[in-house]
Amino acid sequence: MAKRKKAVGKIVSLIVLIIIGTIVFNRGTILNSLKSFIGFGELQLFEVKTVTFDYDVESGIIPNIFLLDENIVSVVDSKITLFSDDGEAKWQEVNDFESVIVDGNENFFVVVDYSKGNVYTYDYRGNVNASLLGLGEVTDVLVSEEGYIIIQQNISNSINVYDPKLSQLSTLKVSQGEITKLKINEENQYVYVGTIDVSETKINSYLYKYDLNGNLVGSIQMIDEILFEFYFEKGNVIKVSDQEIATYSIDMEPIDRINSVGVVDLTAYKDNVVVTQVFDEQSKINDVTPDYDAIAFDLLKNEVVYNKILSTGFNEMFFYEDHLICYNNNSVTLLDDQGEIIREFDLPQDVKKIRVLSDALFVMMGTDYFTIYELKY
Repeated sequence: MAKRKKAVGKIVSLIVLIIIGTIVFNRGTILNSLKSFIGFGELQLFEVKTVTFDYDVESGIIPNIFLLDENIVSVVDSKITLFSDDGEAKWQEVNDFESVIVDGNENFFVVVDYSKGNVYTYDYRGNVNASLLGLGEVTDVLVSEEGYIIIQQNISNSINVYDPKLSQLSTLKVSQGEITKLKINEENQYVYVGTIDVSETKINSYLYKYDLNGNLVGSIQMIDEILFEFYFEKGNVIKVSDQEIATYSIDMEPIDRINSVGVVDLTAYKDNVVVTQVFDEQSKINDVTPDYDAIAFDLLKNEVVYNKILSTGFNEMFFYEDHLICYNNNSVTLLDDQGEIIREFDLPQDVKKIRVLSDALFVMMGTDYFTIYELKY
C-alpha cells in the first residue's frame, strides 16, 4: 500500500509539474526535463537503415538523393528509385538522366535533367504522367501544393509556370539582377523571386512578387543591401539581409525591423523567430578561422532572444519541433529555444545534407548513401 501511495504521489507531482510548465515556462524545455525525471534518459539517434549506391565514378555524375512527402527519391546512373520511409525500395525505372533536380507535392513529383532541360512528372506509383523535352539549362524547379510547376531557366533569367500536365501557363520576367532565391507562398499562391544586382558600384537586391499569371504585383528594392533569405508568415514576408531582419505586409509594405548583427551565414525560421549563424567579417579578410555565433530574434517582441558563441560553424540549421537542429559534415547539435545545447552527436560518415523524413525520422545523405535515423529517448 505504501508503494502504491508513493507511485500515485509521483504521478500527481508529475501532472502538477506539466501544468505549471505549460502555463509558466517553455513547454518543450519542461517536457524534456520531465522525460529525464521519469527515466527516459537523453535523446539518442538510432540507426534504422543505410542504403549505399554503386555508381560509375569515372562518369563524374554522383548520386542524387531527395526527400518527397515521406519518400526518398534517388537518381543513380540513369536509374530512378523511390524508397519508403523505412528505406525499402518501392519501384525503380531506367531513364537517360544525368544530373537532376527533384521537387514534388503529395500527389506527384517532377524530375528535371537540368543540363538537357528534360522534364518528367511522376506519380508515386512510378508512372510518367507528362514530359517536356529540350527546354535548355534549368536552374531550379518548385512544385506547389496546388500542383503548379515553376521552372527557372538561367540563360533567359525567366521563370515559367506550368500545370501538372506541363502545359505552360505564364512567364515571369525578371528585369533587374540575377535570380538567387525562388519560392512560392502556399498561403496565397504568389511566387516570390529574390535577385542581386552587381552592375552598379553598390550591390543592390530586389524581392519581386508575381501572381501565377505572370503579373508583377509587388516588389521591394534594397539599395546597398544583400538579400540573404526570406520566409513567409501567412501573407507577410520576412526578409533577412546583411542590414536587417524585416517584416513586410502582403502588400509589400514595411511593418517592423531589427538590425542584423554580424555577417549572416545561415538562417532558420519558425513562428516569428529567426535564428542566424553569423561570423566576424574581419576574420574572413584576414583568412583565419572565423568565430561563429547563433543569434535568435523574436520578431513579435522585436528583441534578441539569445546570442550564443558556437564551438564550430554549421553547414545548415533548421527547426524540428522545439529544437534547432544544426549540423556540419561530421556532427549534429540540438539546441533548445534559449540556444542551450541539448545533445551533440558525432556521425560515422561525412554528411552532405540532413532532412526530416517523418515523425522523429531523419535522413542523413552523403555522396553515395543515405541513412535513416530515429530520434528518441
